[in-house]
Amino acid sequence: MKRITVVLFVVMVILQTGSAQNRFGFIGGGIYSKSNLKNQSRNAPETFAWNVELHDWQVVNNSIRNKITYAGKFSGYGGLEYDLKITNAFYIKSKLLFVSKGWNEKSDYRIDSVFFLDYVDSISTSIPHRNIPDESTKSDQVYSLGYLELPVTFAFYAPVRESLIFIGIGPYVSYGLVGKYRYRVTESNKQNRLDSTRNLNISFDGNTKNDLTARRLDYGAALEVGVEFRNRMFVTLNYTAGLVNVFEKRYWALQNRNRDLRIGFGYYLKNRQQRRF
Repeated sequence: MKRITVVLFVVMVILQTGSAQNRFGFIGGGIYSKSNLKNQSRNAPETFAWNVELHDWQVVNNSIRNKITYAGKFSGYGGLEYDLKITNAFYIKSKLLFVSKGWNEKSDYRIDSVFFLDYVDSISTSIPHRNIPDESTKSDQVYSLGYLELPVTFAFYAPVRESLIFIGIGPYVSYGLVGKYRYRVTESNKQNRLDSTRNLNISFDGNTKNDLTARRLDYGAALEVGVEFRNRMFVTLNYTAGLVNVFEKRYWALQNRNRDLRIGFGYYLKNRQQRRF
């Protein structure tokens, strides 16, 4: 407890030192998030059976396909920003944000023109068979993860006409707060079609009977570029890359790390002693 108190005191002293040139503001915008999971496509090999009538091998299963694609999802983020001035051209920019991340997973399992041979005996002159109609199972899974995020970037500023451009890089750390999972499956053949949807919560503490348990702590690298205008408004473009697998059990053999691209619009509160232009 004493160590935490000392750290907080030091931080307060740093923030107060030169506070006339430090800046506080608000930021929010849109985010396109995804995972670094790779798309998968699997085709079942052809299966053969001996045709006693033709005395030759015959294909009995020639098309089973399973395709899994991972796509991004659109959401939003918002929060506070505090910029600590080091020099006129160098600031440490920190934010406290609520960020919605996640991705979409789509699966397409399809069986085309499958039939099986039912042999009566080895010298049968006729070979009865039963056809299975074309079947497909499509699923759409949406993972939505809400984090409290703290990115800290080291930014360099340069004047360009009536504005300032900046570029920054640094780490971020996120703490998982809430998670949602939506699963929709469509099963269809030539005669029938069945749709079903399920909505479940994603747990961050492991108290779940399924594999929808995400790691609560996420961290990685953040990159941002932006423009600041004379009216204290600014626009930023950010990219973050996580270094932690979100789900350990669900994708136990695959990397599943957060990736996102976001655009933000912000506004600094007025500081009478601050002159940036």
